[in-house]
Amino acid sequence: MFIVCGYNFFRDENALNPSPLRNAIFTSTKLENGIFSHWYVTRDVNSPYSSEEPTLWEYLTVMDANFDGTIQAGNVGYVLDNIDGIKIKRRKVNEYDWITLDYVSAEELGTTLSFTLNDNLNQNDVEYEYAFVPVFQGIEGNYITNTIKSKFNGVFICDAESIYKFYTNVSYGTNERVQQIGVFEPFGRKYPVVVSNALLNYETGSFKGDILNNDFLDTRRIDAKEIREKRKQIVDFLTNKKAKILKDWNGNFWLIFITDSIQTDYANNSSMSIVNVESRWTEVGDANSGSDLYLNGILKEEQ
Repeated sequence: MFIVCGYNFFRDENALNPSPLRNAIFTSTKLENGIFSHWYVTRDVNSPYSSEEPTLWEYLTVMDANFDGTIQAGNVGYVLDNIDGIKIKRRKVNEYDWITLDYVSAEELGTTLSFTLNDNLNQNDVEYEYAFVPVFQGIEGNYITNTIKSKFNGVFICDAESIYKFYTNVSYGTNERVQQIGVFEPFGRKYPVVVSNALLNYETGSFKGDILNNDFLDTRRIDAKEIREKRKQIVDFLTNKKAKILKDWNGNFWLIFITDSIQTDYANNSSMSIVNVESRWTEVGDANSGSDLYLNGILKEEQ
């Protein structure tokens, strides 16, 4: 090719096109000042030139946009055609074991990789590493990770799908560490024989707190109707016979089961609008253990 000042002066269809540049470190591109029907970028420099619009995403494709109601030029469609789904995983920074928070199948994703997952099961003041993991034929692909430090205020009770906050008059009862110890007093001995054969070692306790409308801290106005509706939701949630997480801003973090009746008191100075909820709980596992969360139904079984 004969080139002068960067232009090809042979009489072919690309004679006035700028000569191609060899650069392996492009990080951005801009398309402007025109009307465009298609935009395609590839690393394939050996295939013959064609004016036909490409229809498939290939291994060497970099960008492919058809501007059909979108400016998306990525390979979401190609990815969705070639994966079973996406796993969202989490682990504490500097720890090894991952916990799978959720699995979203390709059918649920539809035609987009856009979805939202709220992690209700995080502990306060802990730095977590989250991973976005594609799955193909049961095999995990490369992990795309990001690190987030968990910060929140208040006392919450939750599971993976629902979370409720207690606003005022929040308190814990006396926590009890339960263990099974046998004390035997054989005839002829001054001191008893103490035997511990069981592995039982768990906590029990209680909590209580006021139910208020969601905007109370901003407006300082009591919404009796919303409080009444929230009371029913919370009582139904506490009595659904499923395990839950109880956590607070101090880092307390328990995997519990509600093991007593739910008591509700009405504040006389609020015309019985503000409701205080109280109940006892029993620890049923380690809130930081993925296997315990799966065993108690907080998380779905890993796909």
